[in-house]
Amino acid sequence: MNKESIELRIDELNVQRKVLIRKALDLKKRIERVDGAIEEMWNWHKAWKEVGEYGHRALEGDVRVMKVPRFRTQAEMQNALEGKEAAIGGVDKKFTLQARESRARFDAQLAVDVLDGKSPFGRGDDADTDNR
Repeated sequence: MNKESIELRIDELNVQRKVLIRKALDLKKRIERVDGAIEEMWNWHKAWKEVGEYGHRALEGDVRVMKVPRFRTQAEMQNALEGKEAAIGGVDKKFTLQARESRARFDAQLAVDVLDGKSPFGRGDDADTDNR
């Protein structure tokens, strides 16, 4: 190698170093953002109150189990199964069905958005952005 080619190689390595430092700083910022989101989720988790919310999974011991109503007798269970179709508070059946369909549609769209990387919980640009 001659002196000029060594100088060119040093310049090339310095450019690579600057690029790597820039990427490292970007990764550090992204890690901080994710750490903040994790902390926020744990705060939500600690604040969660489960009061009679059947159908949700709860932690019992070290196992997640579905929270379901518990009946002492077969008669109690039959009585609960024969309950009214309206929502709590006597809301009309048609309105209840519309509200449930709307919520199911919203939940499904949210799941699709998360799978597409368009989560409302983040900007969606956390994926690696280098061109391959």
